[in-house]
Amino acid sequence: MTQSKLTKKRFMLELTVKNLAAFGLFAGLYSPLSIRYMITMPPEIQESVISFMGFLMAAAIIGAFELSYCRTNLYDGPQRFLAHLTKFTMYSSILLLNQIALIAIAKFAVDLTGVMVMASFPILTSLLFYDFWDALRALDDPTGRR
Repeated sequence: MTQSKLTKKRFMLELTVKNLAAFGLFAGLYSPLSIRYMITMPPEIQESVISFMGFLMAAAIIGAFELSYCRTNLYDGPQRFLAHLTKFTMYSSILLLNQIALIAIAKFAVDLTGVMVMASFPILTSLLFYDFWDALRALDDPTGRR
């Protein structure tokens, strides 16, 4: 087991970098690709894609809230890295699925786009807040495990 020195400041920095990387990947790669493909996708296929995305997004959000740093030995570098990587993957996929849904809605129901953005914003924000809250709870446990 590889032990690493972990401070609250370092762990919060790791979380911030992970979340910025997820948003960066989304904005730099995922978003342009999703916009291009959804705009060119035939309307009859988009409905199926949106339905499938709903299931994927629900699973990803449940997974994001279920995955907890409290269940990770934070002082073991590889475990902590895998926890960050798993959350990074989930968060970036949730952002992508949300983007695709918003593009599809904008294409078919422009007047609902603003409402859907307002509805999705609290969910995405709560994921970010949950990540930091969960990290603080995990850091309060002196063993690094719960």
